[in-house]
Amino acid sequence: MNFKNTLQTAILLFVVITSNNISAGQLLTLDDCIHLGMEYSPAIHSSQMKEKAAKAQVSEINSARLPNISFSAGYTRLSDIDPYVFQLSETQTYTVYPNIPDNYSAELNITQPLFTGFCLENASAAASQEAKAAKYDYESSINNTELQITTAYWNLVEAHEYQLIINEEVRRQEMHLTDVKNLFDQGMATRNDVLRVEVQHSNALLKQIDADNAFKLARINLENTVGVWLTV
Repeated sequence: MNFKNTLQTAILLFVVITSNNISAGQLLTLDDCIHLGMEYSPAIHSSQMKEKAAKAQVSEINSARLPNISFSAGYTRLSDIDPYVFQLSETQTYTVYPNIPDNYSAELNITQPLFTGFCLENASAAASQEAKAAKYDYESSINNTELQITTAYWNLVEAHEYQLIINEEVRRQEMHLTDVKNLFDQGMATRNDVLRVEVQHSNALLKQIDADNAFKLARINLENTVGVWLTV
């Protein structure tokens, strides 16, 4: 198996076993891992919330520079009273205090800040700069997360490639050791030949352990970076 084929195999090697929206047995590519990392990254979520908060602060400060309109209305029910009436003539009267039990009121206020000592202008400019900084921080978090996931992904691919190479080496050493032992039993190889091959086989087994550990560490690193558990 050449390196290109191994990479193609390794790219489709990862299977999610714990995730909210990825079913068990689904194969993951690098793009899938990046998508999951963007979704579950605490750093990205934190930066995104900071950006939204900064934008909301800009809107709040800018709204203070706009006219403020308020309207209120009321109704009061008064007790019935006898109206006070002047008798002007036999046919004419004048009511001084009429009986008005229903009392309505309405009030409309419009206020506009004209000059605040440049406080609102300065606050708006400062909030706009903070919003820009929050936006850059959010974009930086996305780029950093993508880079971390990509690096962790290909480190795992590289560890898997090395693991395959070492496993093949162990298999060849086992076959070689079996052949040497058979030759030794037939008197066609010396004891030193057997010991030499056994040492080579032992060294290959140690490399296999190191390769397995490196693969596990690379997988854990990718899991931590992506934010989901993976199995291979």
